[in-house]
Amino acid sequence: MNPVLIIMIILFLLFIVLLFYFLNRIMTQKNIIQYNVIKTPIQEEESKINYEKVKHKYDITKCNQMCKQEVCDDYQVQKIKYDLCKECNKEMKCYDPIEGVCKYCINLNSCETLYGCNDKPPINPLNNYCYKCWN
Repeated sequence: MNPVLIIMIILFLLFIVLLFYFLNRIMTQKNIIQYNVIKTPIQEEESKINYEKVKHKYDITKCNQMCKQEVCDDYQVQKIKYDLCKECNKEMKCYDPIEGVCKYCINLNSCETLYGCNDKPPINPLNNYCYKCWN
């Protein structure tokens, strides 16, 4: 084969590849919106202040006004389990959540550990940024 023909074929293929590459870049650039992201850490105290201002500004008193209904429902269930556990502990018994009754038990765990948040009673999601802190 003629060396000039081989060079011409290679140049033609290179031209085609470059043509498709630049066409692709031009076509995709039209759909791209460019913006800058500036990352600054949110101060914990600032977010609490803003949350409290919003909560009081709009007179939010019910959990489902700020949080999802399922989070509020889970809190109600957890609060009921916690209260029942406290009642059973008064009788030196353990609360059985499966049967919903007090039973005698060997290992008497605290209700805060079982149904609470960090060894405290369950926290209303409205006062906890809609976060469920219990397991």
